[in-house]
Amino acid sequence: MNRSTLSVVCVLSLALLGGCASDNQTQTVSGSQETAMPAPPPPPPPEPPPVQEMAPQAAAPPEDPLAWAADLNEVHFEFDKSNVRGKKDRTTLDALAQKLKEDGKRKVVVEGHCDNRGTANYNMMLGERRAKAVKHYLVKAGVPGSQVEVVSFGKERPLCREMNEECWQNNRRAHFTAQ
Repeated sequence: MNRSTLSVVCVLSLALLGGCASDNQTQTVSGSQETAMPAPPPPPPPEPPPVQEMAPQAAAPPEDPLAWAADLNEVHFEFDKSNVRGKKDRTTLDALAQKLKEDGKRKVVVEGHCDNRGTANYNMMLGERRAKAVKHYLVKAGVPGSQVEVVSFGKERPLCREMNEECWQNNRRAHFTAQ
């Protein structure tokens, strides 16, 4: 081969070899030095959508099954009597009857109490008559009898221990407890 052909083959070989060089290698073309750029990094993955955090809700405290009875007033009786007296006591019992009729699951215990005069046995019977009189009133007002339980404490659980009429009057009562 002649010299000119050989130089053409060499130049072509160099050009060919230069085109096959990797991206990270330095190439020489026409006497100038160029550095190949590394491949750009892949794009970051898309961010997940923001998680909407729900504000923590305070759990409602369970309803106290006895809370509805907290505002019930007691019903009071005359000395040695068991009949429901006066408008105030009837208003109290009407309010209780309404609450019991609104929720058939509610139950109430009517406790009959007496003052400390009389024998223990007599006062137990009188306390029971008082509790039954209240139950009778509630049943007459439309409350199912199964929602009302009666119990007598006679003179065993007085509110007041003084020996005067005001104290005795406070002890002659029907007290309500919820179940």
